[in-house]
Amino acid sequence: LCVPDISWQPARDRFIELGFVLGNINATFNKIAHQILILAHNEIDELAEPFGKGQVGSSTMPHKRNPALSENAVTVSNTFKSNLAILSDIERHEHERDGQVWKMEWKLLPEMFLMLSVVLENMAFVLADLDVKKEQMKKNLNTLKGFVLAERIMFALSDTYGKQHAHEIVYENAMRGMEKNLSFKEVLLEDERVSKILDEKALDELMDASTYVGYAPKLVDEFLEKISSAKILN
Repeated sequence: LCVPDISWQPARDRFIELGFVLGNINATFNKIAHQILILAHNEIDELAEPFGKGQVGSSTMPHKRNPALSENAVTVSNTFKSNLAILSDIERHEHERDGQVWKMEWKLLPEMFLMLSVVLENMAFVLADLDVKKEQMKKNLNTLKGFVLAERIMFALSDTYGKQHAHEIVYENAMRGMEKNLSFKEVLLEDERVSKILDEKALDELMDASTYVGYAPKLVDEFLEKISSAKILN
């Protein structure tokens, strides 16, 4: 917080700014932890928390491996937000040194630091050894039988037909395939407008989701490099 340039008694700005910095960190990890909870569901099963030998996931169902730490992080993170809401009210103190308002800081700020420390500790453990199930992710990507790559096929056809016409072709085939429970590849090969431009091999290559990630890997590498450089500088 440093030493204030003016009397701290009439100005609560610094305390609010500090609280909202903590709030932004809390919100980020709330999102991450909540996403882990969703992707750990049995029907999705793309992520799992670290789970040690002999660890018990449930007191009554021995097969379970509950994402307990992510769940705990979300719980604490959600309660953190109530303190943040109250903290936003301290700017309305009356005149100078309004005890009914600034004394709330004594409760709010220590609790916020404590709660955020729990969130960070939980998530540091989870993220250090997170189980990422790549094969299950690939399986889930194909739940729509290839239709998830409709955009890529449209762009490939647009070189010949133009974007709007290509969109209409892909739309027609997508609707037909989903209504008749056919795969995207099947309906595309049946359409001469598509097959005369893209043969089966070309379609297989285009419908490989692992090769349709755009600049994502490059952006991640650049971001991690910036973070590493910042750590070195600090």
